[in-house]
Amino acid sequence: MPKSDFSVSCISGYTPSASRGTISISNTAALVLDDQTNFFQDALEVPVYPAGQTVKLPVAFGGTGDNGSAWTAYTPTVTAGSGAFTTVSAAGRYKTIGKTVHVEVTITTTTIGTAATSMLFTLPLASQSGAVLSGINASTGATVSGLVGASGVVVFRYDGAFPAAAGNQFTLSGVYESQ
Repeated sequence: MPKSDFSVSCISGYTPSASRGTISISNTAALVLDDQTNFFQDALEVPVYPAGQTVKLPVAFGGTGDNGSAWTAYTPTVTAGSGAFTTVSAAGRYKTIGKTVHVEVTITTTTIGTAATSMLFTLPLASQSGAVLSGINASTGATVSGLVGASGVVVFRYDGAFPAAAGNQFTLSGVYESQ
């Protein structure tokens, strides 16, 4: 059977109906798509799309709600736990799927100035709860961790020390829940 064809069958004597691009099945039913049976309780509506069309698969049907959209660029603000950087820059990007945020940030500490204790950067969307981002100081090979909090991310070196020196470049990435 070609991929664009499918069959629908129901158990317990119920009959599916199709109209306007939706297959509706009420009560307990089995929906058979590509020879795989899926059982549903109560009412169910399955959207049907033309072949080759890119669509969001709703979370209710096992999808993410994402249709392959691109990541969004943002510019994080970088500060120090104490003191201040003389010259620091950052670039980031993120992608949201529901309330889940995938984030990637690159930070370059050109001149340290009086910066000490930790490095902090802002997130593209406020965090709902704590999380940990993983990263590396590409200049030294040292691993860093970013602790996600309500006000942003606090970055520490693997041993808890201040992570940065002049001319270092960091990349951190991970996932957190937005508000």
